Amino acid sequence: MISVGMLAQSTEPIMTQFYNSPLQINPANAGLFAGRARVISNFKRQWESIGEPFQTLSFSGDFQVARDVTGGDFFGMGIDINQDKAGVSQLSNLSANVSVSFTKALDSRKSHFVSVGFQGGYGQRSLSTANINWGSQWTRYGFNSAITSPDQALDGAASYFDLGGGVNYFYSRTDNTVKLYIGAAGYHLTQPTISFLGNENEVIARKFNINGGLRYQFGHSANFSVYPNFIYSWQGPSSVFIYGTDVEYRIDDGSRSTGTKKYTSFAVGMYHKVSKTLSPVVKLHKAGFSLYISYDFEIGNITRVTNGQGGIEVGLKYRVGFRSGHDSRNINNAFL
Repeated sequence: MISVGMLAQSTEPIMTQFYNSPLQINPANAGLFAGRARVISNFKRQWESIGEPFQTLSFSGDFQVARDVTGGDFFGMGIDINQDKAGVSQLSNLSANVSVSFTKALDSRKSHFVSVGFQGGYGQRSLSTANINWGSQWTRYGFNSAITSPDQALDGAASYFDLGGGVNYFYSRTDNTVKLYIGAAGYHLTQPTISFLGNENEVIARKFNINGGLRYQFGHSANFSVYPNFIYSWQGPSSVFIYGTDVEYRIDDGSRSTGTKKYTSFAVGMYHKVSKTLSPVVKLHKAGFSLYISYDFEIGNITRVTNGQGGIEVGLKYRVGFRSGHDSRNINNAFL
């Protein structure tokens, strides 16, 4: 039986490529990147072998505002739209959010930064029981789809308004060989009501994220870099921990201007969603364009029905005005 409480407390999906969903991880990430504007799209489809697949689509765009008007500090704004559909019930989560952030340089060398962000938006959850078979539809003569079930009253949609917030710390060494960040964020802070039956006691549980990462380049002129990063997220009684490392090879430094450059690189990595999946990832980066492809191999209890098959995930990112390296006229190049 499906309960409203199960729908309200269910853990929201987190992409294996979580670093490609910056506004879903932390609203303080709005505008915190190298470049002037950034657009990202993500697609994930999994569990084809167990019937109706689970599918997630997301899109985000963010940009910087009032850059350098206060001695290197700046504002960021962004929007993200996300939808996921789960199984034969077509349980759908749809959300659209607007994020606003402020990033402050903490030192004169523009190496240490802190950012604060807030997010507000609209969400909708819907459910269809049309394709679900119920135990009460089985009779002594066999299955009878004409028999209705009380659980079919769950059909419908419920909408809500939402709030979230977060903070980030970012460090970038002036020679561009070390970049370090860590952040914390909370979502559904007002615990909005979500109900298909009008029961206002059912609320969406607050969700909290802690994430961090390090990008280390082996020497100023070296072509190799490593990028370990992680996220720990918990919502109600459920939690997920994903960690992994990329190894990047810089194929070409590209054009240079005022000490900065547009480069071409190729990276491979492996990520582990603890007790659930192992996911190899391949990344291609050229100037402001990046392509990410990963595949989840199931390793948990669900392998008994999936035979270890998870799903593919694809991410596309484009950063307008992207350059890597410090530039006294544009400190944003120090970011990732």
